[in-house]
Amino acid sequence: MSEEEPTPTTTTTEEIKTEETETKKEVEEVEAKENEEEEKVKEEESTATFEPVVRLALVSRVCVCAFRFSLFGRAVVFFVLVWFVGWRWCHAVNAALRALRGEVAASNSHDINHVNSDFVVSTGPVKLEEVEVKSGEEDEEIICSYRSKLFLYGETLLDKGTGNKTWKERGIGEARILRHRQHQRLRFLMRQEKTMKVIANHALDPRIQLEPNAGSDRSWVWSCYDFAEGELEEKVFALRFANSEVAVEFKNKYEECQKEMEKLLAGEDKPDVGGEAAEVAEALGGLKTNEE
Repeated sequence: MSEEEPTPTTTTTEEIKTEETETKKEVEEVEAKENEEEEKVKEEESTATFEPVVRLALVSRVCVCAFRFSLFGRAVVFFVLVWFVGWRWCHAVNAALRALRGEVAASNSHDINHVNSDFVVSTGPVKLEEVEVKSGEEDEEIICSYRSKLFLYGETLLDKGTGNKTWKERGIGEARILRHRQHQRLRFLMRQEKTMKVIANHALDPRIQLEPNAGSDRSWVWSCYDFAEGELEEKVFALRFANSEVAVEFKNKYEECQKEMEKLLAGEDKPDVGGEAAEVAEALGGLKTNEE
């Protein structure tokens, strides 16, 4: 007769039984380990509680025995007592300090958590509002602009009040001549290219004369009443360009604008380039009143 093969149901039930026995064994081992650890902790606590009592009993026994024998024994007893009291006092102080540090750390952590809870952290994109910044040049048009370096002749902070004047650099930027759209007046303006700080700001006075700097064919020197610091002050500037051609071009444009400014100050109108003034005059001439 052929042997019957085991059915799948019998194998699965046997496997389940073996797994249950294994899990029971593991649980029993874990419980045994936990019981052992609890017993060890209890023993340590009991020894920790009885240890100072035992020490005190031993110290007292030694002290009594030594006190009975001689003066040397009494001295030993005294030092032992001092050591024991000092050791207990230090132990108590250390315990108090540790407890105080724990309370301080807990209070600090509570304060930090309280402060952090007051702030809302946003992970989304931050939207910044556009702020309109006015530079004072909105009503002006640029006549010309030249990249250059500006120098000022005056006293430094160390030589202030001594009368010793030297050339000091004010910055690099665009030296520009601007015309106002309403009253048509012209001014010279220069800003530092990185900070955009105003380093020169004065009207194109027809009396200003650009003179060549000594030993250089690409820089001009002039004196004027400047308003860059917020107050009208007499200053001496020197402007240096990349080459002599740019320097000559700037001088020609500067003197041309000076002549235009002189006409404006004298009351003369600007030349009618586009013919707008003539058209307005004709329109006004054609107007009639009701009496006529």
